[in-house]
Amino acid sequence: MRKIIIIGILFACAALPISSALHAQQNSEVDRLETLLRSREQRGLRDSVTVRVMLDLAQEYRKTEPDQALELSRRAEELARKLRDNVGLSMAFTSTGITYAQSGSWVRALNFFLKSLQLKEELGDQQGMAALLSNIGVVHGRLNDEERALRYHLRAVRYFQLAQDRQGLAYSYNNIGVIYMDKGEYDKALENLLASLELKKELKDTPGLASTYLNIGITYFMQNASHRALENYQQSAKLYEAIGDRHGLSEAMQRIASLHLRQQEPLRAFDIASRALQIARETNSRVVERNALKICADAKTALGDASAALVYYRQYTALKDSLFNEESSKRINEMTANYELAQRERSDRENELLKKDQRINEMELERRAIQLRQQQQDIELLNQDKRIGELQLREQEAIVMAQQLDATEQENKIDLLNKNRELLERERALKDAKLEKEASLRNMLIVTSILLIVILLLLANRYRLKKRSATIFEEKNTELESANAEIRKHEAMLEAQAAEIARTNEELTRQNALLEQLNLEKNELMSILSHDLRNPISAIRMLAESIGESGRSEEYIRRKAGQVADTADSVLVLAKNLLDINRLESGRMQLDSDPVPVKPIIARAVENHRRWAEQKGISLHAALPDDDPIALGDDSAVMQIIDNLVSNAIKYSSRGDQVRVSLASTDDDVHIVVEDDGPGFSREDFSRLYQKFSRLSAQPTAGEPSTGLGLSIVKRLVDSMQGSIRCESEEGNGARFEVTLPLRAEVQSED
Repeated sequence: MRKIIIIGILFACAALPISSALHAQQNSEVDRLETLLRSREQRGLRDSVTVRVMLDLAQEYRKTEPDQALELSRRAEELARKLRDNVGLSMAFTSTGITYAQSGSWVRALNFFLKSLQLKEELGDQQGMAALLSNIGVVHGRLNDEERALRYHLRAVRYFQLAQDRQGLAYSYNNIGVIYMDKGEYDKALENLLASLELKKELKDTPGLASTYLNIGITYFMQNASHRALENYQQSAKLYEAIGDRHGLSEAMQRIASLHLRQQEPLRAFDIASRALQIARETNSRVVERNALKICADAKTALGDASAALVYYRQYTALKDSLFNEESSKRINEMTANYELAQRERSDRENELLKKDQRINEMELERRAIQLRQQQQDIELLNQDKRIGELQLREQEAIVMAQQLDATEQENKIDLLNKNRELLERERALKDAKLEKEASLRNMLIVTSILLIVILLLLANRYRLKKRSATIFEEKNTELESANAEIRKHEAMLEAQAAEIARTNEELTRQNALLEQLNLEKNELMSILSHDLRNPISAIRMLAESIGESGRSEEYIRRKAGQVADTADSVLVLAKNLLDINRLESGRMQLDSDPVPVKPIIARAVENHRRWAEQKGISLHAALPDDDPIALGDDSAVMQIIDNLVSNAIKYSSRGDQVRVSLASTDDDVHIVVEDDGPGFSREDFSRLYQKFSRLSAQPTAGEPSTGLGLSIVKRLVDSMQGSIRCESEEGNGARFEVTLPLRAEVQSED
């Protein structure tokens, strides 16, 4: 059995015996917390303090009443969600995960630890992240996923180092050592276990020392270093006995008995195993009891006492089968519970998706109904305009017909008058003929002339009336054509309005997408300001307070002052990157277009980063030509481009990798290449490679900060100097950035 510690609210795999006084103290604490919780609930105080009281009470119930502890953690989680208390919500997730882990429900524990870790990352709580990473590593170890467990423990070490949490480091080193022991890498296991041992000695952590001594003894036992294994086993047993941990004592004694059995000392092995067996039965340590029974059986066999050996072996077999059945039943129950939990979560997600689809469909139906009503209103308006036009046309036709009838009636009256006049004239002529026969010829001529004149007048009047009717008819036709043109104009206006509405919708869609992008950038900027600025400033404050404490040596003050300067430099770099990207986007950064010697700039940038590369164990090389190509651009911008690319290459490279910088020129361009052996980029990374605040798949190898602005600044600077940048990379095989800048004009003419 190995000793692995889960950190968070720390708990161990082996439980210490609890005295009656301690039981009384725990019961008193439970009573106090229950009274406090009831009082707050009766007064309607549902705040963050109530969340903390629930979680404290859950911690007290965790070992004795795990179901009650889970219920309290669930209530705390629900209240924290309503209050939007992410700190309390993270603590509730951690409490639930620890309770499940203590009961052996490792998959459920992992689920809640991962939820808590996500919140801790959003809150920027490095120490909390370290503890959760260590817990997750332990859970993966219990699930026999050693590689993933090792990765989480190594991440936990980095965060414990940043938080200067020595106790967390001690337990993480112990856990890493156990994983390497399981993998058969005993040298690495000893390296980490000894590091854990030294830290626990400094912290005077007696239970932790006992556990680590036992793990070191197991490692030496696996290496067949029996003498060293015995020394560490005995030291572990001594410490366990001193602190009253009888379970740990029984395990250490069982290990010592196993070692004596290997050394062909069966009598001594039997004596020690018998004592371990007795203690294991008293503390209900069934795994130790099983192993001790096996050692007793083997020792009696070696001593030639077959009957006693058979008794011990039967007890060993019965206990082994019982433990196997219990473990199998426990795993089946865990798998069943995990399956039911997954089904419930899947059902909840499906119901939520169905509700979202229903809301979307309802909104779409409502939108279509509005469009249909609008179209019906437009059609009614068009029909009304059409009916008005038809009525106007009919009215004009009626007017024309009335005018034609008036003209015909006038013509008939004129004809009747003419006939009456003719009759009168004839009567007068006859009378004149009778009275004046001599003047008949003259009178006839006069009458004939008058008749001709009258006929001409009638014809002229009739022609005038017809012409006037034709003019009126043409005017009415013109008015009707104008009305039809107006109707067609209204139809064209409606079509234009529909097209304008469609264009407006497209513009609104584009503006919404732009607003979403700006909102994402704003959120990322706020995350950077709240995390990447708050942590360094908090560190500067703590360092300043430690410098101000009395009794500090000058060496300590100088070291802390250097740390303050380094932390302030990181803040300045972040501020500079934010200001540079803002100036580039707003067009306020004016770059020169002067001849720039590139070779000395590369040499200076490489020299500036060499010490950092050496500290990380990375080889930094520069391959520069004999000539010095002269680019056309801004020297400070070229320096910033090379500085960012080299800094990124070192940041994402591991110990033993290489970073190579080279310079070359062609007839028209200058080519600057920066290569590394780092993790490279995935296919998804290339779509976001030069975006602001983009967080790519690769992570800094030493926990360095990353704002996601470096490559975005490089891209904008290169574009501003009429250059180009190209990246070649396969995931896991490093990356190659090539920057191309225009060659100075006079150099081109010389070539």
